[in-house]
Amino acid sequence: MVRQGRVSGLYDFDQQLAVQQEFTGHRDPLPFIHAPFEVWLFLPLAYFSFSTAYLLWTFSNLSLLGLLLFLLRPYGAEFGTVERLILVGVSFYPALTTILQGQDSFLVLLAYALAYIGLKKNRDFQAGGWLAAGLVKFQTILPFVFIFLLGRRLKFFYGFLFGSAAVVLASLLLVGPAGLFQYVQFLSRMNAPGHETPHIYPAGMPNLRGIVDLLLAGKVSNPIRTGSILILSLLLIVWASRKLGTKSDPTERTFELKFAFAILIVLLTSYYLFLHDLTPLILSAFLILNHFKAMGERWSSRKLSLALPLILLFPLELALTSLGFKQFSLLFFFLLALTIAVAREVSRLSIESTERAHSL
Repeated sequence: MVRQGRVSGLYDFDQQLAVQQEFTGHRDPLPFIHAPFEVWLFLPLAYFSFSTAYLLWTFSNLSLLGLLLFLLRPYGAEFGTVERLILVGVSFYPALTTILQGQDSFLVLLAYALAYIGLKKNRDFQAGGWLAAGLVKFQTILPFVFIFLLGRRLKFFYGFLFGSAAVVLASLLLVGPAGLFQYVQFLSRMNAPGHETPHIYPAGMPNLRGIVDLLLAGKVSNPIRTGSILILSLLLIVWASRKLGTKSDPTERTFELKFAFAILIVLLTSYYLFLHDLTPLILSAFLILNHFKAMGERWSSRKLSLALPLILLFPLELALTSLGFKQFSLLFFFLLALTIAVAREVSRLSIESTERAHSL
């Protein structure tokens, strides 16, 4: 549509559907619900056939995954066989879904990885700027920013604002102010009665919204469910900001775990979360498993509390897909258990550090 000069209809549902039916056989529309700036990434692909564009995008996704592994190499301990298998299991469904569906979730994962590296180097402003690149899926980025803002991490926040300004400018250059307004309207209508998007199934989301919908849909009114989700999400974000504190020392033993904890809170509170949106969990798992080396070789109860939720994610995902079930919201309980285990480990390490300091 953009290549043909039909920018004004980019967020027109009927025009999107008409264009899709020109080259796909899908009866259900798969609307473009992403921010306008992301069109710049896809625009070169519009000059190829649909199948060629898909292959090129798949190659780009695999390249992003390779770049991520390359960037994280200096920050990882040497994993044993068990740790490697756990990481592969955690990564399998998010990565495979991203590749098969041609999703853009690796961009979010890369943004988190660059933000982690920036914070690790004490470059908070740069870290915030890199995280803004993940606004291709703003619902999996903004909770993280709120956590840092509540913790008064202002350099990080200013960096994010700078990166966000670049994103807004890129959007304005493509669609103008009217296009941005249409985008906001388009998102607001997605879940309005009579405009529900077919592929959005709340009970299939492995987050707080998903589990609330699974347990309470049909029993509690929609406004009460939505209000409950917002209140619980806010409480989790406040909890995370207090757990992270106002300062971070990259040399602290808790640094990696705190970053992993913040990502887990984001996944729990993100309003839209599908299997491919779980890609940041790959980084979170990497950081948690990286901590195993400091915990020693013995499989203590502390280590098991961190490992078991990660280990059980893949079998549950496999069982649900094999049986044809869509209730991936059940993953919420494993993510919550992992979040609590990481929070407890951070508290233990903080207490140990305090006691060590007093003894000296």
